[in-house]
Amino acid sequence: MTTTMPGIPDPSTVLRRVDNRLATRAGDDPLPPETIDEFAEAVRRQIMEPLAAGAAAPVDDGELEELRGQLADAEQRATTATTDLADLRRQLDELADVQARAEVYRQERDAEAAENQRLATLLEEARRAASEVADELERVRGEVPAEAEHRHAYPWDDPKGVPGSCACGHAYPRTLPPVDTDDEPEAAAPEPWAGLLGRVRAELKGWPA
Repeated sequence: MTTTMPGIPDPSTVLRRVDNRLATRAGDDPLPPETIDEFAEAVRRQIMEPLAAGAAAPVDDGELEELRGQLADAEQRATTATTDLADLRRQLDELADVQARAEVYRQERDAEAAENQRLATLLEEARRAASEVADELERVRGEVPAEAEHRHAYPWDDPKGVPGSCACGHAYPRTLPPVDTDDEPEAAAPEPWAGLLGRVRAELKGWPA
């Protein structure tokens, strides 16, 4: 009995058609019909009969339920994967934002570094100019003749007072006692009991020692 399946041509017909095409292309004779029939029979036994038997077998409800469970599980995994993909996209967007801010920070840092370099250059130029001015000042000082040694002069307007400071600001080093310019010295004030002591000395004069 020749096994056939709806919608599928007989293997012998297909094999003869293919063999004729190959023989024409190669310039050879087609295979003998009995050889084609043997190949076709092998295809029927090895391929078509198992397929026909499987197609005619009844559907098992348990197997169908298992397939439905597997399908539901696959759908759940697909939903989870979709959620994970959405989270990943959100994280990528956040990462892109962080990278953009990092780029802005890098540009600001580079600008600040350039400004610091400019200020450092200006400072170095100012130091160089100050050094040149100091050298020039030192040179000018070397060309000026040395002045005579300074001698302090303290003004003494009031002979009874203390001489003032020198014009250079140096204070008089010590205090002089006040000078009395009167011709006659001032009489000292009489001591108390001076008269009484004089009379006692006069009375005691001539007494034996």
